[in-house]
Amino acid sequence: MGARQGSGARHQRGAALIISLILLSVALILGVSAMQSALLDERMAGNHRFATQAQMAAEGATAELAGWLGERPTRAWGDDLGLQLDASFDAWPACGGDIRQGVRVPVADNAWAWLLACREDGERVMQVQGEAGSPGSTAARYPGRVPLVLAGYAGIATASFIGGVASDAEIQWPSSEASRLSGEDQAGLHDAIPAVLVEHRAGDETYSASALHATVDNEAKVLEGRIVENEPSAQSLGLLRAIYEACYDDNGGRQSGDAAQRCEHVWVVPPGGASNQERRPPRNSVACSNPGNRCFNGLWVDLSGALDIRGNATVHGAAIVANITIDESGVWRSAPNDTIKLAGGGNSGSVWFDSVRVADAIDELRLKHFSAFAELSLENFFGQSAGGGLRLDGWLR
Repeated sequence: MGARQGSGARHQRGAALIISLILLSVALILGVSAMQSALLDERMAGNHRFATQAQMAAEGATAELAGWLGERPTRAWGDDLGLQLDASFDAWPACGGDIRQGVRVPVADNAWAWLLACREDGERVMQVQGEAGSPGSTAARYPGRVPLVLAGYAGIATASFIGGVASDAEIQWPSSEASRLSGEDQAGLHDAIPAVLVEHRAGDETYSASALHATVDNEAKVLEGRIVENEPSAQSLGLLRAIYEACYDDNGGRQSGDAAQRCEHVWVVPPGGASNQERRPPRNSVACSNPGNRCFNGLWVDLSGALDIRGNATVHGAAIVANITIDESGVWRSAPNDTIKLAGGGNSGSVWFDSVRVADAIDELRLKHFSAFAELSLENFFGQSAGGGLRLDGWLR
């Protein structure tokens, strides 16, 4: 009897070991599973964080872009992006290409965005891609697109073409780097302005900003500043009529030359058959650095449809050009301008923006007729905002 009991005890001690190993294995499996779950949760949390950062980077860069477009050209944020936007629209790449051909915008230590101006179905688009990750590794991407539209520019430009430039206009750009349309302030007191403003409406037989830019063979010899556009406005026509009535004496029949000019800082070429004498700046050795040259300091207003500044002629200030006809009842009408001729050497054949000279012209106009010119300024010359260029048409999508 005693021998049988001892044998059973030995068998029971072996079963306990097996049960302990089983429980230990189960505990190990549960521990490993819990650790794997925790690692998976951590990775998911990390991926979610990177994905959120990528989206925030895309939206942050879009907001930065909107602010920058609204403050151009006074704010330098993205020179490379500016080169993209100012290129002819035909030169913009098709959307869907390599976003890394665009401009990289840092947003945070581990988040950034790419911006690429592109064409889609004939429309302007800014392709945006936010990215996030560790150095040398991109963990998340957030692609999107923002439509762009042309924003009207209504501040003064070095040369403003009211009524636009006819698609068959005679255009002669400067052939010397010393002659140009320059938006850099010669007085050094004002931010740079666009070199050219053209009025243009889709469907009109006039140059758009990008099409006119495409006619420039050598930008270094022609422009310092952008070409921008705005839609035709009756307000611009009214402003030109007020300037004409304040500064030009037609005396019942149009006179020619200096005798008809009633303003010192505003020169008006009258509508219709202007003479070559009226279309050229007067000889003024005081205004010119070189005696005998033709120079004018102030606001040059040509209402005969031509910007004709050639030879030894120079304007320091700004030029406004419009092709005006006046019917028998006195109604003013505007047609596209038909001539751009700029040529010369030694800084001649040029229009150089000078904020002091234009300010002198504005002050003189106010003295002539304060109520008509009370709101006139460099930034709000044609009656709207001076942002110009492009703006966002909606938000990231």
